[in-house]
Amino acid sequence: MKKVIISVLMVCLMVTTAFASGSTEDTRAWFDANKIADESSNYVATNREATLTLQNGKALEAAAAYRVINGALLTRTIDGQENVFALLDTLSDGYVLTPFEDDIILLDKNYIGLENVGGIQCLVFDCDIAVYDSIFFYGKEQGGELFGADEGETDGSVNIKVYIDSQTHSIVKEEITYEDLPFLTDLELKQEVIFTNSNNINVPERITTTGSFRVRGSKNFAVYDVYSFEIEETQSNFEYMKQYDHE
Repeated sequence: MKKVIISVLMVCLMVTTAFASGSTEDTRAWFDANKIADESSNYVATNREATLTLQNGKALEAAAAYRVINGALLTRTIDGQENVFALLDTLSDGYVLTPFEDDIILLDKNYIGLENVGGIQCLVFDCDIAVYDSIFFYGKEQGGELFGADEGETDGSVNIKVYIDSQTHSIVKEEITYEDLPFLTDLELKQEVIFTNSNNINVPERITTTGSFRVRGSKNFAVYDVYSFEIEETQSNFEYMKQYDHE
């Protein structure tokens, strides 16, 4: 009888310890990925190359070289079609949103299983979030329009599916969908982002952005011309910048 009691106590202790530590694989992966993302957040790409393809098949190419001055100021030189970065600048300063950003206002995440991405076994999380539009631009104080939320809850209009390496717990890929953005009203924007580990930091390497933009088609009445586009961008030569953050 005594052995039975001891066995039951041991089982209860093991179950209690497992729940207390939150030691499931997906919980550990999320925790570690969050830590890695935090350690990588102050790195900025000093080289960006982008090709903008319009719905008529016309392709425009441009490259931007950035320079970090005194850890606080960014300057850049654009080579090629400046219209490419004129469009990119309406979306962000090159920053890629992850569900690990400290200034996310609301986050609802669900672990949805394992998936192979380019030979890497990944844990996949589906995340609905809410953020202020200021988060996409360096040097802006937190605020502006809050999107991704409705009556205090996430509304699914900002969604990130994040793929986390089951071994290293770094981000491998993200699929991001934005709807009803302040700068793309009533239109949709999607991104597929491939991440890499460079000098022990986890940063975006290739970004494919598809979406639409619109311009007023008439001066006298509310008619707008809509243009679809795809932007293939690569980022490289990441440099630590102490004050580089997105609030």
